[in-house]
Amino acid sequence: MTVAFSSEELELSRLPLGQKALIARLTGEGRWRRRLLDLGFVPGSVVEAVRRSPLGDPVAFLIKGTVIALRVEQAQKVLVKPEAALAKESSVQLGLLAANTLGGSSLALPLPGQNGGPGEERG
Repeated sequence: MTVAFSSEELELSRLPLGQKALIARLTGEGRWRRRLLDLGFVPGSVVEAVRRSPLGDPVAFLIKGTVIALRVEQAQKVLVKPEAALAKESSVQLGLLAANTLGGSSLALPLPGQNGGPGEERG
C-alpha cells in the first residue's frame, strides 16, 4: 500500500527526539488503527518523541500527559506535521481567539483542549 504524504508530513517513527509535532492522520487499518486512536493518537493531538531504545525500537512518545512506547512499525502508520507546522496552527487559533475577544464578528468555538472543545465529553 502506497501512502501519499503532504510536503509537511512525516512518519511519527522519524520524529527526532525532543521534537513536538501535530498528528495529521493515521494510515493504518483495522485493530491497530483502533488501538492507536484509543491510546490518544488522534488527528490534532500534540505528540513529542521522548526516548528511543538502544536498538531503536520501540520509541517512547509523550501524548496527552502519558508516555507511550510504540514499535517503529506502528509509529510509521501515524503521520505528523513537525513543530514548525504546529506553530503555524497555534497562531491561526490565537488569531481567531483575538478577533473574537476584540469584538470581531467571527464565530468563536472552543479550541481542542478547552472545556467543551471538540472531542471532549461534557459533564
